[in-house]
Amino acid sequence: MVGSGGSILKTSDGGNTWVKQISGTNVTLESVHFLNNQVGVVVGLNGTILKTKDGGTNWYAQTSNSINHFSDVHFFDANMGCAVGSNRNIRTTTTVGEWPSSVQEFDKNNELDFKLYPNPAADNLSILSQEKISSIKLSNSLGAVVLKQKFNSKRGTINTGQLASGTYYITVSSKDKTKSQKISVR
Repeated sequence: MVGSGGSILKTSDGGNTWVKQISGTNVTLESVHFLNNQVGVVVGLNGTILKTKDGGTNWYAQTSNSINHFSDVHFFDANMGCAVGSNRNIRTTTTVGEWPSSVQEFDKNNELDFKLYPNPAADNLSILSQEKISSIKLSNSLGAVVLKQKFNSKRGTINTGQLASGTYYITVSSKDKTKSQKISVR
């Protein structure tokens, strides 16, 4: 568990007791993700990324090359992960800790503007855009692509009735713009 003032709390008994860890920072920390019982990453305000290799006993600052806030961190496998946050701040890693500066903050002008409804979706999800949509990709929370569909219209509908309930990420693309958004299927 993470929070204000650089707080990192650790439990080893299912949440009955919590022990404060020394994070080495006093900024608000927003999210934590452990890859196993030893390796974990924490993100927070001012581009803060911390990593532990010993179950949270020691935390080490990582270089994010960003001053924007990170609000979430997630790893898709033992090496590949991403940290996301305000001002379209996204950093990726394939080494559990090196967050390259070559992954730049997204330019808002290259982002496709679209609307999704209803969200959460039951049987169908409708997409409405100001530009022609060329393709839609739907990925589950593990990053696996569960649906790909080509379009040539400003509006479209995808069938979500066959999907398991949960959180998905939809990526909508036009000729030269792309945007991803989280959706729920029930």
